[in-house]
Amino acid sequence: MRSRPLVRSFCLATSALLVLAASAYAQVDWSDLFPEEGGKPAAQAPRPAAAAPAPAKAAAPVAARPQPQVQPAPKPRPAQVAKPRSRPVQRVAAKPQPRQDDDREFPAAAEVEPAHFDRHSKPQKAPAVEQAATAPAAEDEPTAVAPAVDRNERPAVHESAKKTASAPEPKVAEAVAEPAAPPPAAHAPQPVAEPEKAPEEPVQVAAAQVGASRRARVAADDGGDVGVQPGDVVNAGNVEKYAHVLSPGLEWAVRYGLRMKVIAPRHVEMPKAYRDATEKYAGQAKLSADGLRVANWTAGQPFPNLDPNDPQIALKIMWNYNYNYRIVDDLNAENFDADTGTFGKNRGLTVERHYMIDNLRRLNYTGRLYVEPKPQLPNPDDLRFKESIHPLSEPFDLKGVGATFYRYNDPNRQDDSWLYLPQLRRVRRLSSAQRSDALFGQDSDVDSYYGYNGQIGWMDWKFLGERTMLGVMHAQHTPVKWQEPEDWMFDEVWEPRKVYVMEGTSKLPQYAYGKRILFLDKEAWAVLSSDIYDRAGQLWKVWINDQASKKEVIPGAKVSRYSDDMIFIHAIVMLDTQLVHATRAALPSTHSQGEECVYYNMGQKSGTTEEFFTVANLIEQGH
Repeated sequence: MRSRPLVRSFCLATSALLVLAASAYAQVDWSDLFPEEGGKPAAQAPRPAAAAPAPAKAAAPVAARPQPQVQPAPKPRPAQVAKPRSRPVQRVAAKPQPRQDDDREFPAAAEVEPAHFDRHSKPQKAPAVEQAATAPAAEDEPTAVAPAVDRNERPAVHESAKKTASAPEPKVAEAVAEPAAPPPAAHAPQPVAEPEKAPEEPVQVAAAQVGASRRARVAADDGGDVGVQPGDVVNAGNVEKYAHVLSPGLEWAVRYGLRMKVIAPRHVEMPKAYRDATEKYAGQAKLSADGLRVANWTAGQPFPNLDPNDPQIALKIMWNYNYNYRIVDDLNAENFDADTGTFGKNRGLTVERHYMIDNLRRLNYTGRLYVEPKPQLPNPDDLRFKESIHPLSEPFDLKGVGATFYRYNDPNRQDDSWLYLPQLRRVRRLSSAQRSDALFGQDSDVDSYYGYNGQIGWMDWKFLGERTMLGVMHAQHTPVKWQEPEDWMFDEVWEPRKVYVMEGTSKLPQYAYGKRILFLDKEAWAVLSSDIYDRAGQLWKVWINDQASKKEVIPGAKVSRYSDDMIFIHAIVMLDTQLVHATRAALPSTHSQGEECVYYNMGQKSGTTEEFFTVANLIEQGH
């Protein structure tokens, strides 16, 4: 490698010598030497001996000249190498600019959460104002930055992520745009003006909506206006106006195309049998010191009189939910279907798989009020309930698959769970943590059924306060009517409902989710919707219930009709905000017109017996 520079230097020196020699040769006055030839030597005349010293004399100083010319030669070489190195730096500075247009195709979940996570509870209203002031671009700016993230990456939506990720990103965008300002003015206004002007308007909107949210909550507590009126339609164009009555998950759905038709709220009445049991056994139930179990509970609501200042208020609310009146004795939901697939902003569901489920049944062993024996079945194993979903009839590759679960009253005893796979002819045992795994390739998991279906003692619960938010409690369509063209969501009427906001963090180390935020209706004791976060604190999934409080499952029902209003779930939606994927289910199925499909508290009359929940039946029904 070193020989090449030497050869090159030698060649340059030789060339320089030849050039200088020729120059000297041209400047010599040959007339003195060759007067007879006109001052120039004859072409064929032999060169005289005296002529030889002349080039030699001229060459002496020439030999020193090439050396300074050879040494500077390497100097321009670093300059030539430095130029291509500077070009990538310029390209890197300009690279983030195209990301501003990506949000039109794939808006990220980060554009919903940053300014609204503190809306979960009334006690955190003041921090929400500070956050809106300190992170002005968090509401709008992520729409220009976050969409460039790959869909498999998880966009920041949670409280911790929005402060550390969402707020700095607008600053990065401004820093990149500033170097572009010195170039000609024709190009400067486009990249600079948009990042600066875009945050200004959201700052005012965020501050206004937080202030409106605070005023609305105070008004709601006083029985006043909550800022939403019957006839209003909440959509992506006015979502900021109604943000104070939306959860972060619902706001994300609205931005993707959900439209909410608002109606006046209607009262939900507690069934008479449940109300009588609550009054009869009031004051009897006691919460254990660790809050993991309710002692001396017989039936009805264990804690009807709640004190917000009670240090165990969170646990008492959750135990009331656990023993609510949705399923008092038993449930049989049969022949319902589900779809799963991807969707997009203002686009419908691309169905990847269609499911048909023959039965979802549950049998409660305690707190029974309708079917003998009451108030509990013979219960040597101290069971709370048995539940089973089997068999599947579609898709073909999952035909016969099913699962059965046993829940015990003792929170220290894990659930017994079995999954039957007919293709392998095997029954697998599942751990309690696996209840949070997506079931049968869907987005939903068993612990998310009904809004929350896990053991109360397996979570650390926090009471985040009370608020008013939109939910579906008096659905008008049976079977469900899917919205068009965004058929990943149901088309229903929404009403402002007073809710408890509950935060649950799993104690199980292998649990899939970091925490759940439940929005629990104060009258119906049913979950309106639930925001589910991953372990990194980012919004992951949103569970939304389409439910109705009424006396019969469908108009003119002959079997599933009751003397009191019952709460029927006619559809559920589970949205994966990170993959933009959804699972929807309909009860009754949209393909089962006229079928009742859902039965409460009928025992053997609806086929809900203890024999159905055995592993032997799980295997038999799978063939």
